[in-house]
Amino acid sequence: MRWAGALSRLRGRILDLFYPRICPECGNNSDREDRYLCWSCLAKVRLKDSTVCLICGKTVLAAPEGELPVCSECRAAMPSYDRCRSAAVFAGPVRKMIHQLKYGGGIWLAEDFGDFLQGSFRMHYGRAGIDLILPVPLHFRKYFSRGYNQAAVLAETLSSRTKTTYRTGLLRRRHGTTTQTFLSPSARRKNVRNVFHIRDPKHELVGKTILLIDDVVTTGATLNECARLLKEAGAKAVYCLTAASGY
Repeated sequence: MRWAGALSRLRGRILDLFYPRICPECGNNSDREDRYLCWSCLAKVRLKDSTVCLICGKTVLAAPEGELPVCSECRAAMPSYDRCRSAAVFAGPVRKMIHQLKYGGGIWLAEDFGDFLQGSFRMHYGRAGIDLILPVPLHFRKYFSRGYNQAAVLAETLSSRTKTTYRTGLLRRRHGTTTQTFLSPSARRKNVRNVFHIRDPKHELVGKTILLIDDVVTTGATLNECARLLKEAGAKAVYCLTAASGY
């Protein structure tokens, strides 16, 4: 109802008087209603453009006439997922926001990221017929240490905005892994092999089109391993969407 929306906005403005929204990039009070990233810093965000590999979303040079823009890695070995896209480049304000989301308890940035993800969803997956949105899971030790799964925060936010079913617990992580940050692409693939497992696949996944959500994609190894398991469990298609891309 209209009065409910007006009441919510009024409550937000009152809270902002006592607890102002501080921009995570410049540290000033945000001038965007109900958002933390200010207008000036929002202008610094580099969104992913259309010159990307059709499969993995990696930035590529324009394809030769008559050829589809597919990167050399995907031509050599097609990934298990059907397509991967990212909302923004992992740089500038987005890099700092991701760091706060993952390590600084910054779940309050969910709506800011939701703006980026919703736009990318509409552009790339609006007609894909997504049945389920799933987050890349955390190991339980990291989950309890952090208090939340940042991918789940993003997935739940996108689910509420797109009215798409969100599920957690179907895809699980068996054990923790060495941090992927300093590993080579081949080492990353080895690092996540057999790390995940599927719970009750026949009931939830068979014939479904899945959208897998994570915060950042760097080499795609984690998303690829998750997609492999989802496909083996009977998923018809697995698409991926991340808040940012490191490539």
